[in-house]
Amino acid sequence: MFGDDAGIKLDNVSHCRIDNNNVSNSTNGIHIESSGRNHINNNTFNSNDISGIYINRSNNNRITNNSLSNNIHGIFCNDSGFNTIVNNSFVGNSYAISLSGSSANNNFTGNHITKSDTKYGFYFSNNITYENSIDSSNRVNNIPMRWYVRET
Repeated sequence: MFGDDAGIKLDNVSHCRIDNNNVSNSTNGIHIESSGRNHINNNTFNSNDISGIYINRSNNNRITNNSLSNNIHGIFCNDSGFNTIVNNSFVGNSYAISLSGSSANNNFTGNHITKSDTKYGFYFSNNITYENSIDSSNRVNNIPMRWYVRET
C-alpha cells in the first residue's frame, strides 16, 4: 500500500533501537512491518512522500521524542496495537496521526501538533476511536486535545 522505498525498514524484527537519525525524501521515513518491542526515539522525519513513520501489523513498539514534519501522515498505524506514542512533535503534516484497520489499544500521550494544513490532527477510520487511549496532554495548536463522537 505504501511502497517499499523507506529510509529505514524494520521487517519482522524485535528489540531494535532506532535513535538520532534524520530521514527525508523517502516514501516512508521508517517502515515498521510485522515487528514488535522496538524503540524509535529522537529522530527527525521530514518531507517523506507518504509517512514519517509507517507502522503495519506491528505491536508493542515505543515511538518517543521524534520530530515529524511536512509528510502526508506524520505517523500512520495500520492493523497495529499496543504501541506507545509519546512526546512527538508534528508540524505541517496533512494528517498528524492516522489509525486504520484493527489498530487498537494504542496509547497517545504528550504529542504536539502544529501547523498541520490540517485536514486532521488525529484521523481514525473504521470506528476505532474507543479502543485507543488519547488524553488531553496531546495538544493541537497548543490547545488540549478533545474530541466528540457524533452518534446517529
